[in-house]
Order: sequence, then structure tokens, then C-alpha cells
Amino acid sequence: MYAVEVGARGITAKSLYNLLKDLGLSRTHINAFLERTSKAALVGSFQIWLGRERSLDSGAKSPKKKNTPGTVREGGRKNCPPVDFNGENGANTDLKCSTCGKNYKRRAWYIKHLKTHNGVEARQSSVRSTTFTSDRVDPHVSHGQPLTGNHQESINIRTRLSIPNLKQSTWKVHDDNLAVLLEHPGSKQELNSQVETFQNTVYDYFSEQYPPRNHYARKNKDNSFKLKMRKKKRELIKNLRIAKALGDNHLSHQLARALRSILKLIQGISAQTAEYRDNFDRAKQEVDFDKNPFEYSKTIFKKERGQLLLTNDQIYDHFKSTYEVPKSLRRYRDPNDQKPEFPRIEFHGIPPTLEELSSQIKRKSSKSAPGPDGIPYIVFKKCPSVRKHLLNIYGKIWSGKQIPECFGKAIFVLIPKKDRVTDPKDTRPIALTNTISKIFFSVLQTRMTRFMLSNNYFKPNHQKGFLPGISGCLEHNTLLSESLKDARKSERQITVCWIDLENAFGSIQHELMLFALRWYNFPPLVRDMIASYYSKLRFSIITKEGPSKSLSYNVGLFQGCCLSPIAFNIVINILVDKLIHNEKKWGYRFKFNNKYTESILAFADDLAILTRNPKHCQVLLNEVDKFCEWTDGLRTKPSKCHCLCLGRRNTRYTSYDPGLSLGGQCISTVTENAPFKFLGRKIDNIGRTPSLEGIVDSFLNDLNKLDAGVIKMLKLWLGLALTADSSALFRGSNSFGMSLKRPSELYKHLRVSKRYILGKSHDDIVTSLPKDEDAPEMINIRSMQ
Repeated sequence: MYAVEVGARGITAKSLYNLLKDLGLSRTHINAFLERTSKAALVGSFQIWLGRERSLDSGAKSPKKKNTPGTVREGGRKNCPPVDFNGENGANTDLKCSTCGKNYKRRAWYIKHLKTHNGVEARQSSVRSTTFTSDRVDPHVSHGQPLTGNHQESINIRTRLSIPNLKQSTWKVHDDNLAVLLEHPGSKQELNSQVETFQNTVYDYFSEQYPPRNHYARKNKDNSFKLKMRKKKRELIKNLRIAKALGDNHLSHQLARALRSILKLIQGISAQTAEYRDNFDRAKQEVDFDKNPFEYSKTIFKKERGQLLLTNDQIYDHFKSTYEVPKSLRRYRDPNDQKPEFPRIEFHGIPPTLEELSSQIKRKSSKSAPGPDGIPYIVFKKCPSVRKHLLNIYGKIWSGKQIPECFGKAIFVLIPKKDRVTDPKDTRPIALTNTISKIFFSVLQTRMTRFMLSNNYFKPNHQKGFLPGISGCLEHNTLLSESLKDARKSERQITVCWIDLENAFGSIQHELMLFALRWYNFPPLVRDMIASYYSKLRFSIITKEGPSKSLSYNVGLFQGCCLSPIAFNIVINILVDKLIHNEKKWGYRFKFNNKYTESILAFADDLAILTRNPKHCQVLLNEVDKFCEWTDGLRTKPSKCHCLCLGRRNTRYTSYDPGLSLGGQCISTVTENAPFKFLGRKIDNIGRTPSLEGIVDSFLNDLNKLDAGVIKMLKLWLGLALTADSSALFRGSNSFGMSLKRPSELYKHLRVSKRYILGKSHDDIVTSLPKDEDAPEMINIRSMQ
């Protein structure tokens, strides 16, 4: 006796073929034997499958039970009577199912019917117990159904509410309904339970009105007829295999012919669908362009995100080792010799008002992604009664100086910094917190910024990051470019050094932040609330398999939290004050007005040191090293720091290596082949912006030719004749035009806007920079505006 292996569908294994070959049988006999074996295995597997519920007692023979037609077994399922397989080569006989009464002339179809009839309940139970997973996972799942991925514990994340565009009258009805639902004695509840009840009430109401949908799931754009044909194709393939296994040649021929016709039909539908999609996409693009040309142009030039070539374990281990570390208990000493003066204007310590709340909500974008609560800003914008109840919760937080637990929960969405990311350090984790926490900390952040500016703790000439009414990137870049241009023109010495901080927001110790608040004389009310908030920070990381296990955030500031920018600026302002205290007019001196620039240019964590002498620049770099060592968290990254020094070397004015060092490592100089990018603007080895100046030299010298080229391409794209009147492109919508602007006119308007912003700057050095001399007509335009 030999044991051979045959599949459940009659497919023999290779071991059976090798056995017959070793026995000395010819290929013809082997194929005939395999065919008969396959038929017997197929019939036997069906008989075993139909009688799978018969229980066999060990060591005893169980009595046979008759399967009468219509008998109901456990689970309420009816069993069809067993089929008689005593036919020859699948002879055609009329077979009738005693359960449903259907007649079949083909045994293969009858077997197919029995399999479907008896296995429907098993398939339903398997579907109920199966979890669907897709390549793109929505980080927001419905309330009470958290995605856990590979881990059992995670933050409960709700599906984002998908509220359509509604009329004001509909919003009024929703507001009245929510006002009734939210009427309860909230003052008698505990803070955490009150916040949870508020969130659940708002979310459950809108989720019933507008069921949430998966924003990240791939939409099935195939039509229903094509799906039916594909389902029919799969059924034909299965029936064809059964017919071949039973040896019914006539049925196999008919099924094969039907399968070929179905395949041709599917190919025709695919071709028509592709043509329809092309026409639909073209029409949609034209509608989008007519509706808002500026927004449509942003979608064309939008850069695609990089790919995360990381496993879930790599991401989880990196964030756990970086942020879930023991909290620092270090007591920080005074870093400077001179402590800030006592505030002349006290902090605005009353609870948030309804006007502040409405003003902050109005500034928020309705398209902003919500946090774990799944409630978007549009609910708070359109429902005044919700804002009133929210104000009650904020008053309770303000009086108790304690932050609710849900305010500290966030989900991390990883943004790649490169095209192909293989290291978790090359990602930027953006924290999505609850909407009600973002509104509260927006009010607190506005008051803290006003307190720092009104008491001159922030120096807007040096630190321009995240400050209201200041275009920091434009002012810093303009000051740097004009300083380098003046140095090249007058052949004066100038030294610039750009400092890069490694994981700046994620390296701030919480004790350091609390020390900075005490250093700048914030009241105990603010310090207690912020300390309570940072003691409850927890986060989950969104991966392809869903949120990871929640981790505690014991070091660093959330990137995406409304409180993080002002908190980081307060900490880094200690360094700015220290550098300002040590420098003594070490900045660059302009030739045209003999004014000195500021030696420290900061935009949050982007720092630049601008001096005349490299020795002065090295002194300030040493102070940066001491400050990072004092913080016990911040670290510089000399490999990404750059410097640029222009001066005379051997009677020739050129750029050279000044020999600057940071943290014991030499700082590389900017070369011609590898320009450096600071605040979105590239700078080469002689202090120019190569890409921008090349565009100005090649295209903007003759703006009329540029206008003609753009008008020609617009006519071709819109399907207009080249001889058509082009005024329709630039007329307003009231005059049946497209409201576009000529490139020459747009270029002049942008330069006027830039000059206007710089003229309204609070920095005296920026306002005194040279004006645009090559476009005198723009001065008249600006005076008219």
C-alpha cells in the first residue's frame, strides 16, 4: 500500500506522478490513471463535504440518521439530500433539489447548486468573523471600534464626520437640536466625564444624520454591469473545471465558448470605460479651471509625497526609544547673567470669552483634519449653541487649572522628508489632536504671544517665527540677499553661518519649558495648566495596519499642536537673548546708509548668524554649543550646518573657507555645485539665488513676449482659435470673462505687494533696504493703492 496525495478538487500532486513513473508505467497509462484518480477524488471529496456533520464516536459505530427533505438541523439550516454519483462519464439525467425544487440536467450544475445551498451559512459566518484590511487604512474609525493593528492597546479613534455642504436653514435646525441634547447640569459632572459626554453627544448626533465614510478607502469606479460580468466569468471558470474533471466534453465545450464571449464583452467594456474616464477627467479639469484657476494650478504643480519603506516594528521601536523615556527631573539654573525685567503688562488671566472663542474658530480651516474625536471645525463654526457649551467647559478648565485626559491624546501621521524613506528619522510626525483642545490652546497661545510681545521679551528684529503680523521668511531672506549683494558690490567682508538643530521640537525637555515660563514671569495659572497638559501626552502612530499601541510622550513638543510654536519660541528665546547680550555691533554694515544688521536671524529653530568677521561668528557659535549643553536635550547637527564667507584673498575678492567649527566638527562651506537652502530660498557660493536670478534674466526682461506665449498656450488649451479675441481671458466674471491676469501685470503686482510688506515691517533695517529702481512705475501704483 502506498499513500498518495490528491487535492480536494481532484488535482493530483507531483508525488503520485513520480510513483507511477518509478513503477515503470508509460506516459499514456500514467495520464489515464491520473484522470481516473482525479475523478474519484473529486467525487469522494464532495461526498465527504456533504456528510461533514455526521458525528463519529471513537471506538463505536454511530447510528445513521436519515436526512429527510426539509429537515432542520442545528443553526436552522436545511440540508439537501445526497447526490447519486453512479453515472457514467456524467450522463445527462434530470436532477431535482428537494429543498428548493429546482431541476438540473447537468450533474456539474447540480453539484454546484448543492455546494452553494449547503455552504451559505458557513460562508456568512466566516464573513462575519473576518476583518477586512486594505493597503490604505483610515486613521479615523467609528466610535467604540478602535483599530489596534498589531497591538491590543491603542487610542480610540473615531471616523471623521463627513458633513456635506448644507444651507444655513439646515444648520439652524441642527443647532436647535444640539441645544436640546446638550441641556444637562454639566457643572455637577466631573471634568473628564463632562468633556466625554459633550464629544459623544455631538459626534453621535451628526453620525446618525450623516453616516461617516472611509476617506482613505479606494473608490470602486467600475460600473455594476462590468462587476456582474466579472462575477459571471469566475462562475464559468469554476464550472468549466468541474466539467473537465467529470469528463463531460459537451458541457466543457459550451462553457468554454460562453467564457470566450464573456471575456470579449469585458474587454469592450474596459475600453469604453477608459474612454469615458478620459472624457470625464477632461471635462472636470475644465470646470475646476473655470471655477478657480489658482487652486487648479496648485494641483498641477503639487509635489507627490515620498514612500515610507519602513516596517511597523521599525517605526514603533524608533518612536518608543525616542519619546517614551524617563522624564527629566533636572533643576535648571539661570542661563544668563541678566534676568528679564518684571512685566509691565500683566497676563490676561480671565477665562476665555465667547468673542475670543468665535474669533479663533473663524480663523480655522474647515478642511483641517480632526484628531481622535473626529469632529471637524465646521460644527463649531455653524452651531452657536455648541460654542456656548464649549465655553462652559473651558471656564471649568481655567478655574481648576487641570487639563482633561482627552486633550493630551493625539495620532501621529508621518510625512516623508525624502522620496524614499528607509530611516524613521527622515519623517516628520504631525500630531492630530482633538478639535476642542486645539481651540482652547489657540486662545491660550494668542494670550501668551501678546504677553511676550507687549513686555519686549520677544525681539521681532531677531526672532520672526510664528509671530502675528510679521512675514518672517520674506524679511529674513530679503535682509540676507541685500547684505550679500551689498558686500559683493562694495567688496566688503561678510560671514554667514546657518545652524541646524537635530529634531528641535522633539528634543525640548518638559522641565526646560516650565523653567522658561518661570524665567519670563508667566503667572502660576498658565504654568499649572501647561504642566498638567504635558503630563498627560499620549500618542498612537498611524501605519498601514492602523494605529499602533499608545505611547507616552515624555520629551518634546507635538508638531501640529497650537501650543507648540509659542512654547518652542519661549525656550529658544533664552538662546537669542544670550547671543544678543554677547554681540557688540558685530553685524554687517551697509555701505549706502552705514547701518548695522542684526547678527542673529531666527525663525523658530532655523538660525542664521550674520557678522563681518569670522572670529565674531565663531564666538557666537561657541555660545550656541554651551546653550545646547545646558538644555540637556537640544543638539546641533554640524553635518547639515553651512557657512559662507566673502572677502579678499590674495588681492582677489572671492568666497573662502573661514574654518568655523561647531561641536568640535568643521562646518562645510557653500559651493557652486551644491547651493544651500534657507527658509525656502537657495543661495550659492557667492550669495546669489541661481534659479531665481536665471528666470529673471531669461524671461522677465521682455514681459511682452512672455504675455504672448502664455496667451497662445491658453487659447490652445481652451480650444480657441489663435485669432480669437484674448480680452475674454482677462475680463472679470461680471463681463463674461475668466478673471485671469497677464503675467507682466501679475509680476508687477507681486513686486508691489513685496515692497508694501517690507515697508510696513517693524524692523528698521528692513524698511531702509534699497527700493526697486528698475520698475519706477510701481511706485505710482503703490501710492494709488
